[in-house]
Amino acid sequence: MKIMALNPRPLSRRTFLRAAGVGLSLPLLDAMLPACARGAAAPPRRMVLINKALGLHAADFFPQKSGRAFELTPYLREFAEFRGDFTVFSGLSHPGAGGGHSTEASFLTAAPHSGTAAFRNTISLDQFVAGHIGAQTRHPFLAFASHNGSLSWTRNGVQVPADKDPATVFRRLFIAGTPEEIREQERQLRDGHSILDSVRAETAALQRRAGAGDRDRLDQYFTAVREVEGRLKNAEAWSRLPKPKTQAPPRAAGQQQQQTMPPSSVKTLMTTRGKLLLTEDFAKPITFAQRTSRDPETWTAGWRVKNGAWTQVDGGIRGVVLPRIYPAATLHFPLAYQDVVIQVDVRLDDIPLADPPKNDNQSAGIVLREADASHIASVRVRQGGFSVKKEPTKGRTVNGTLVDDKEVILGKRDAAIEPGEWHTVLIEVRGEEMLATLDGQNPVLGAHPLIGIAKGVFNFGTTRSASFRNLRVWDALPNADWQKNKSAITRNATSRE
Repeated sequence: MKIMALNPRPLSRRTFLRAAGVGLSLPLLDAMLPACARGAAAPPRRMVLINKALGLHAADFFPQKSGRAFELTPYLREFAEFRGDFTVFSGLSHPGAGGGHSTEASFLTAAPHSGTAAFRNTISLDQFVAGHIGAQTRHPFLAFASHNGSLSWTRNGVQVPADKDPATVFRRLFIAGTPEEIREQERQLRDGHSILDSVRAETAALQRRAGAGDRDRLDQYFTAVREVEGRLKNAEAWSRLPKPKTQAPPRAAGQQQQQTMPPSSVKTLMTTRGKLLLTEDFAKPITFAQRTSRDPETWTAGWRVKNGAWTQVDGGIRGVVLPRIYPAATLHFPLAYQDVVIQVDVRLDDIPLADPPKNDNQSAGIVLREADASHIASVRVRQGGFSVKKEPTKGRTVNGTLVDDKEVILGKRDAAIEPGEWHTVLIEVRGEEMLATLDGQNPVLGAHPLIGIAKGVFNFGTTRSASFRNLRVWDALPNADWQKNKSAITRNATSRE
């Protein structure tokens, strides 16, 4: 028979640990709660804080109306399926923080006068929360950055280093050490305890001899020491517990990094985003379409491998040319659209080919096509730049006028593009105009009557090897600022010439 013992007299919340005249208040313990109030441990609460350094276009982010019945804005449409799970706050700001890139230091602290000689930071929100609930998890906090710097700061205004290598973070979270490595970690933790124990006896005497100013500084120092001691105890306890299992294979150090921030919407210039038509990040396995008859254009639903070899790798989909069969690798997707916004990450891959094509001018493309797969226009990314093109056509007419069947470069820009680097391409199509940007910059504008016709397919392509990921396709709506933006783009293009 199992007997449950109820504690009829819970400990007082004012209980102290007392030794040598020192009283140390205790945290809230289960023993301080009435027996009926204790239950199964709830999963730990978590918080994620993300700084988008270049900001967002406020009109496309904040709803115009408050309350639950607000209309989703272009940015928030990305999260439509989670509408009941998020809240948007507006009106938050740090008016004393100043301006410019230096204000990143105050993003989670609100400390004033960033970027000035008198600036002194304070504890960031993530560190404040970690100090209260961080012991519930193996790692009290994780700080990430895609560049130098960090958003995390200690209570004394010291910047906490951030992790920039996803492979290192993966090993910390999921890769269990060998028994020898675990024993070495426990030895290092015990050494840390012994160092703190050896200096604790000296602290009281030192504080008695110090002046008021020194006592304040010593208090900050000893506060930091106590925090280190707490982290050591927490780390020692977690070192004996197994890490969670994952199906994802670890990547080798130095392997091409994945995008460390979630995909976000690049600002549009010619249009605004309407209904989301298609989203595909290629992180999960996809089913390729199959031909259902001898008719080469009869397929099941899904992505159609028209030429080359296509595989999912590095969180995206990679195409590799099979030059003996066809000089390009192309992957088609049927989709009826007219005016459209397409956003996708593109990477040129430096994959050695056993039989490289004769034309080894490496490029990647996003091609717009008619329903019968006839070419219309494309954006081509190559080493050193990108371009907007009218694709070659065969006897096509628009409004009764025969269209030139040759390829026409409608606009191009030089850009720092090298193999192995991910870049975000944004394509806007409205009417007969087509605008492309690379990483939100360097807009290229082209116009041609063929661009304005109905479209039924788009495809990825490469003349050697390239990868694509984080695809989003929206209906394109008018942008009230387009004529102003267009004038600026035209002036910049003229000045470059």
